[in-house]
Amino acid sequence: NKQFEIITDEKIPVQDESIDLILCLGTIHHISDTSVKKIINQFNEKLKIGGRVILIDSAPAYEQDHSIVRFIVSMDIGDDIRTLEHTLAVIGNKFKIIEKQVKKIGRYNFNFIILEK
Repeated sequence: NKQFEIITDEKIPVQDESIDLILCLGTIHHISDTSVKKIINQFNEKLKIGGRVILIDSAPAYEQDHSIVRFIVSMDIGDDIRTLEHTLAVIGNKFKIIEKQVKKIGRYNFNFIILEK
C-alpha cells in the first residue's frame, strides 16, 4: 500500500513513525536554517525506524562565469543555497548518514544526501 503526499508546511499530517521514505527535492535552499531544523525534526518524528530521507538540493556552483548558469541562478529565488557541510550541520545528528556527496549535473552542483532513522 503506497501513498504519496505533497507537504507544503512544517507540519506533516500523518501519525508518528508511519512513513518509510521522505523525498525532499529542490526545496531547502528556499528555507532558512531555523525552518529546515524544524522540518528535519518533523521528518524524525514521522519516519519509521529504518525509514529514509532522500534530500537533493542546489549546492553552490563554482562555474558561474558561464552566462547560462548566471541567468538561471539569477531566476532562482532561493536565498539559502548551502554547501554540503553546511547542510549536514543544519540537519544535525538525528539521522545516520547513508550517503553524502555533491553531484555535478552539467554546470550545476547538487547536494545529494541519504539519511536513515
